[in-house]
Amino acid sequence: MKFFRFGITGVQPQADTFDESGTWIARNDFRHERLPVIAEFHGVGKYYLNEKGPDRASSENHERHMRLLNAGFRIFNLVWETRQA
Repeated sequence: MKFFRFGITGVQPQADTFDESGTWIARNDFRHERLPVIAEFHGVGKYYLNEKGPDRASSENHERHMRLLNAGFRIFNLVWETRQA
């Protein structure tokens, strides 16, 4: 992501995110250093290459997403484009 190119500063890659009490919630692809904003990338590998299988991986991702929302974060979910030959 080229956040800086579009005038968006303060975005940290691979950031650990904690709730107000200091409890770890998740490691995020990108998180703003001051604002409660997160950007997450999703691709099929996240689900289909997971040793627990795609259904469990999807469920765990949903639970993680809800913990972040409940902690007050705004999450932008981005999907890698897939091209067919």
